[in-house]
Amino acid sequence: AALRKRARRLAKKLTTLAATVRVVASQARVGGGTLPQSAPESAALELQPRDIAAAELARRLRMGQMPVIASVVRGWVRLDLRAVFPHQDGALLDGVIRALAGA
Repeated sequence: AALRKRARRLAKKLTTLAATVRVVASQARVGGGTLPQSAPESAALELQPRDIAAAELARRLRMGQMPVIASVVRGWVRLDLRAVFPHQDGALLDGVIRALAGA
């Protein structure tokens, strides 16, 4: 519930960008090797950019000042919040804004 609330708060801050933003339920993978041991419930932000391909946004996020690792799921860039500490939310928002702006 806390991750979903955080995701909604972050999504509201991204509504003016050149992307459709939504909050989705997610499952994080925990464990090592080829067989993760568990998949706890999580929440994710998904972005569908208007002007560039999802793969390009994911690439820009990886190449940013603070690299952001995202996955692309059916044309949406997914940012799972279980992998982001709350104190990193500002940097995450900044990275998304810069990536969408092409910076």
